[in-house]
Amino acid sequence: MAKNNDNIVLLGTTGNLGKQLVIKQYKKGIVVAKFPDMSGITPSKE
Repeated sequence: MAKNNDNIVLLGTTGNLGKQLVIKQYKKGIVVAKFPDMSGITPSKE
């Protein structure tokens, strides 16, 4: 996970890049994280 506050390229950007990176925007800055691996998850009935 990487934090960034002043990158003009990522400013205002949220979402994912393919199935590799996730870009999140919080009050304190922009966070770039690895896409979650959901392969071992089994959904519940709810």
